[in-house]
Amino acid sequence: MARKKFRLRVHEVRYEEVVSDFDATLKGALSFLDLDWDDRVRNYPDTARKRVIATPSAPQVVEPLYASSQGKWRNYANELAPYLPSLEPWVNAFGYGA
Repeated sequence: MARKKFRLRVHEVRYEEVVSDFDATLKGALSFLDLDWDDRVRNYPDTARKRVIATPSAPQVVEPLYASSQGKWRNYANELAPYLPSLEPWVNAFGYGA
């Protein structure tokens, strides 16, 4: 992957970790960016409401975090079945293997 080839300094943040442990995950990201924690980080919806967000996902930006989207791909397992062998190396590379 490009991370290894180019020796990129990367801090990975997974949505699942943000949902399950918001403070610790965001503190880790802020530390990586050499930024201090600020309790206003938790108030991201309020900040977002004060800004113009011109993307199709704008309404989602102010929504609370939720875990219900995890594993939704399984709803399409039959359709994905022919492609799963090709996707498997990427699934494993990103730590989502069995």
